[in-house]
Formats: sequence, C-alpha cells, structure tokens
Amino acid sequence: MAFIIENLRLQELVAIVKQNQKFYEDFCCFLNEQGYADVHAFVKERSGAKAKRVICGYLERQSGAQLLDGLARPYKLWKSAAQTCLTNSGSSSGRYFQQQQIGRGLRFPR
Repeated sequence: MAFIIENLRLQELVAIVKQNQKFYEDFCCFLNEQGYADVHAFVKERSGAKAKRVICGYLERQSGAQLLDGLARPYKLWKSAAQTCLTNSGSSSGRYFQQQQIGRGLRFPR
C-alpha cells in the first residue's frame, strides 16, 4: 500500500457518503413504509403522480435525518422544497417532465 498514491477526491467522496448515511437509511425506511422493496423499486415507479406523492410525503414529514452538502452543511432549501412540492407544476422541471411525457403519448392536466 505504500506505493499507492492517495486519491483525495475519492476520500472526500467517501466522507460525504458517510455523512449522508443516516439520510439514506431514513429515506430507504420511508420507501419501505410506502410499499417499495428498495430504492431501485422506487426509481422504476412508472406513475409520475405516485412518485411525486412519495417524494412530497418524505419532504413534508418530520425527520432527524438531514441531507448534507459537500461541506457537511444541511441544505437550506429543504423546507422550501417541501412547501413548493405540491405546487411545482409551474416549475421549469415540472414543465420539462410534462413535455417529455407528452412526447411519449401521456397527457397531464395543466
């Protein structure tokens, strides 16, 4: 091991992952409560409306787990994300998603 050069970026990434372990575990437990076997099952959810309800439900509930940025600071936008979760149909990401789905034959009310 003495001949291996330390990869500082990789060490920083590992540190961030470890700091967010509690958040990840909390999110996984929430997904289990919602009937998903794991994160992969949630990612494969075919209903955009159901996925949105699950994400909004997670953001709106009380939890001690916080998502931290690369400097171990909690994201300040967390509460505003929960507040705008139900009204995001006017957001650019909501419009993008709708456009992509419409292109595949699905229609969303405006």
